[in-house]
Amino acid sequence: MNKLSLIPLIVIAFIGCFACQTAPDQEQEAPAQPMNLEFELVKTLEYDYLGRARLMDYSEDLGLGVLYDDQRDEFILANDEEIIVQKKLSGDSKNSYGAYFSGALFWKDKLIVFGLGSFYFIYDLDLNKIERVDLPYSNATPIVGGFTYNRIVNDWLFYYGDPREEKATLDPPANPVTIWNLADKSVHAQLKTPANIPQVWNPGGIGMSTVLFAPSNDRMLLMYPYHPVIYEVDIKEAKFTDSILVEAQNWEEPDIIKRDFENRIEAMFDELSYPSFKFLYVNDDLLLTAYESAIPKEEVAGLPRNILGGEKWMDLQNMYRKPALIAIKGESAVAEMEFERGIPTWIGEYKITTRPIGAEQIEVEEDFIRFYFYKPVLKPIVEE
Repeated sequence: MNKLSLIPLIVIAFIGCFACQTAPDQEQEAPAQPMNLEFELVKTLEYDYLGRARLMDYSEDLGLGVLYDDQRDEFILANDEEIIVQKKLSGDSKNSYGAYFSGALFWKDKLIVFGLGSFYFIYDLDLNKIERVDLPYSNATPIVGGFTYNRIVNDWLFYYGDPREEKATLDPPANPVTIWNLADKSVHAQLKTPANIPQVWNPGGIGMSTVLFAPSNDRMLLMYPYHPVIYEVDIKEAKFTDSILVEAQNWEEPDIIKRDFENRIEAMFDELSYPSFKFLYVNDDLLLTAYESAIPKEEVAGLPRNILGGEKWMDLQNMYRKPALIAIKGESAVAEMEFERGIPTWIGEYKITTRPIGAEQIEVEEDFIRFYFYKPVLKPIVEE
C-alpha cells in the first residue's frame, strides 16, 4: 500500500532537506514546486425557468443535462441553450417511476432513473419509460431527491449493493460493490469489502452505507467514506489492483468493534474518530478528494453517552472536523485548500455551482437558473 501525505508543505520541505544532504557525486533532484489548486470557468448554462431545479447529470456526448425540481416534482431535459422536455414522472402515469427515486444518470442515448430499492428504470430522451430492470441487490444508501453515489462507465454500473437475503450469512456482514452490466442486465462481478473497513463492523449509519466512486477509462477508483484508503479497481478483471493510504489528520487504525444494528447509537460515536471523506474525483493524472478530519479517540471517549449532540459534541466538531480539499498527482499530495461543508456537485470532470465561485450568496427569486461549470487546475505558486 502506498502512503499519501496530506501535508504537502511538510513533504516538500523534507524532500528539500534530504536533497541538501545527498553526496556531492549524486545527482540531486530539484525540490517539488509548490502548487495552487484553482478552478477555471469552462462554461455557463442559463435557462428561462422559475423554480429550483437541480442538475443531476450532464452528458458531453449528447450535449444534454437532466434536472429535477423538487417543488414542481418534474424532470427536465435541457441542451446547452434551452429546456426541451419537462415531465412529471411520479404518480400513476405509464411513465412513472413510483413515488420516490434516488437519482438519474445518462447511459449512452438513454436515461437511467434509480428507484428506492433493487430496481431502476430506462427512459428515452423524450422521458418516455422504456422498461423497469430489477437488480439482485438494493442500493445500500438510497437518497431521496435527485442525488446518487452510483456511477456509470460505458456499460458498467457501479453501485454499493445490499444483499438483504444473504446479509445474515456473511461474516463480516459486508455489502459488496456490485458491477452491473447494463447491456446484458447481469452481474459482472462483486468486490468484497476489505475486512478492516469500519462500515463492515458498523452497519446501519447513513454515512457508513455508501462508497465513493471516481471512474477513469478502464479503471475505477473508490473509497469507503470513513477509511482513508483510495482503491483502484480494474473494471474488466473486476479486482483491486492498487491502493493509496491517505494519512488523514488524527486518524488511527480503528479497533475492530462489531456493532450490530440495534447498537447503532454507539456506532455514531465511533464515526467521530474516523475521517469523513465526502467525494472522489479523477481526471487524467489529477486526483481530488475532500474530507473532514477525525476527532481524537480520547476526546470521543469523554463524550456523555446519554445524548447525541449537545454543546461538547459541537465543540469537538468545530475544533477537529476541519474540511479540506486535497489535490494529488501520482502518489503525492501537491496542494490543499479549504473546502465547503456538505455534498459537492461534481459531474464528470466539472464542479457545478449555481453562482460564481467566491460570489456572495444572496437569496433572490429569479426567473432563470444558471449552472457554472468549473474545471480544477494546478498552477505553480509564483513567488513575488
